[in-house]
Amino acid sequence: MSNTVRVIIQVSESLNEQLVEESERLGLAKTAIVTVALEQYFSQKQAMRAMSDIGQVIQKLEDLEKRIDKQ
Repeated sequence: MSNTVRVIIQVSESLNEQLVEESERLGLAKTAIVTVALEQYFSQKQAMRAMSDIGQVIQKLEDLEKRIDKQ
């Protein structure tokens, strides 16, 4: 198991109620749910960054294709 650190956060009562309900429904600790949520957030953020990079590459290829077609 990797090293862990304690993180203390404050959330709204509403968000906490949802977290407690989900924790009870799934039989998981709130920590596990928050950890998974953060992992998904950072994974999606990384994927969006990669998609942006791909978009820039595609745009450059399209620009290059247009220049080649003009020759």
